[in-house]
Amino acid sequence: MESASICSTSRYTALLVDAYAKLADAFAQQGQPLPDNAGAGGKLRKLDCLVINDCLDQLAQQGISYDTVRGAFLEGDPAYPGAGFSRETHIQLAVRNPACLLGVFLPNL
Repeated sequence: MESASICSTSRYTALLVDAYAKLADAFAQQGQPLPDNAGAGGKLRKLDCLVINDCLDQLAQQGISYDTVRGAFLEGDPAYPGAGFSRETHIQLAVRNPACLLGVFLPNL
């Protein structure tokens, strides 16, 4: 299976837009609602997870795989007036290929 590399996220976001449209159509045909991003502030990202996993499954059927997936989440109030980022802005990284993990450790906090 071919491993893909991402240098620009905007063209790959279009893949998610397409995956969402196909999922929305499939769920509508079955009379089922899509899951919501639920929880406080929509932080339980059931819809986002479904769309990303379905998109990656569709790509895998074409022989394209991704070892990792990252997403930026703009959450919370602005850090200061006019700020371009928020107090809870963060990046999440999902390692899909366990062979990429060299080890796991607990930080000393």
